[in-house]
Amino acid sequence: MSIEVFRLTAFARLLENGMSQSAATLITLALHPFDDAPPVPVRRYEKKARKLSRDFARRLGPFLQPGATLNEPEVVRIALETLDAYRDWAVAAGDNYYATRYDAALRPSSGD
Repeated sequence: MSIEVFRLTAFARLLENGMSQSAATLITLALHPFDDAPPVPVRRYEKKARKLSRDFARRLGPFLQPGATLNEPEVVRIALETLDAYRDWAVAAGDNYYATRYDAALRPSSGD
């Protein structure tokens, strides 16, 4: 099954529970850090990032349940810390695709 199905499901649940679209986007990316299609991440980076994504999912789990009360600033703070770690690890591993991807996610968008 495509990772996009899991991303869309998490995104929809977050929106249903009152999360803003921009926050839900960051959180969903932190939950599912890798794409289906190549490029395949550098292995040592992938292992660390997958472990952190599981830890993040455990911390976020209660917020994804239907009808859950969300503390958006706290959840976003945790997601940003997770994305920052993904980016730093990708840079250290020399994985330019994911380093650039997470750097872009962490920068506020301009012109919106």
